[in-house]
Amino acid sequence: MTSIGNFAFYSCEGLTSIEIPSSVTSIGDEACWHCTGLTSITIPRSVTSIGNGAFYGCTSLTSIEIPSSVTSIGYNAFIWCDNIETLSYNTNTVATIFAGKSSLKMVKIGDDVSQIATSAFSGCTNLASVNIGKSVETIGDKAFQNCVSLNGIDIPKSAKSIGISAFEGCTGLKSVIGGMGLTGISRRTFYGCKSLTEIHIGSKVEKIGDEVFNGCMMLRVYNHAEFPQDCGTDVFSIVKSNCKLYVLEESQDFYRAHKDWYEFNILPMTAEMLDITPVEAATPSAKTYIDLTGKKVITPQRGQVYLQDGKKAMIR
Repeated sequence: MTSIGNFAFYSCEGLTSIEIPSSVTSIGDEACWHCTGLTSITIPRSVTSIGNGAFYGCTSLTSIEIPSSVTSIGYNAFIWCDNIETLSYNTNTVATIFAGKSSLKMVKIGDDVSQIATSAFSGCTNLASVNIGKSVETIGDKAFQNCVSLNGIDIPKSAKSIGISAFEGCTGLKSVIGGMGLTGISRRTFYGCKSLTEIHIGSKVEKIGDEVFNGCMMLRVYNHAEFPQDCGTDVFSIVKSNCKLYVLEESQDFYRAHKDWYEFNILPMTAEMLDITPVEAATPSAKTYIDLTGKKVITPQRGQVYLQDGKKAMIR
């Protein structure tokens, strides 16, 4: 058996689970169309293609894992799968397939993925947790646009570029860490992220595009670049003197003399500011967290940055 043919389980509403053998390389068009009782399916690593409407209307399916072997996903493959909450994938083929899916709450992007495609999760309004694999190099335009429940993001060192409006309108986004491999930040990347008060800008960033942080209530900016970057128009919509800009101690004079940065409250970075590590939330008795004002925190909040064991850590 090498394939599951077109319409194989078409409208089998009583079907609850499917185990696909490792000999199968393709799942045909509408193979599981409107299987409303289907709650679980395991797609083996032998599968390279998923047909048009393959899981159309599988309303009981709550999670799906797409292996790295899949190189083609058909039109409407997962449309009306309105209860999928968890997506794990290890392939570059996931593009707009899950855009706008309000049920989606958690996405795990595997280490084989090199790019998050344009509009991949745009409008997933309940998406709160994204774990980006260590090989992602590109986050596409509008990839997470208007994901209003997303509260924290860790950008891996592998990422070299973030597309236009990638996180625009993520109004719940509080903290962004990582991104030390980025060479630039595109136009409107974080536009309208009104909860974003803190950002780290990597040492390799050479250019910051128009309106990148417009609408963000920035209180702290950590800029790791030795020399200040040129900024586009309307990058910040704040009173810059009220925002603390932390830079390398030896770079302070460069920033104070730069047309785009001189108005900030410029301060030197301390050792603990140079490295932030993402950590899983722990019970209060297991670890001690200190907020950035120096107060001990009993119940750490996801998406927030704290001091832990002398280093900064974001709870995810």
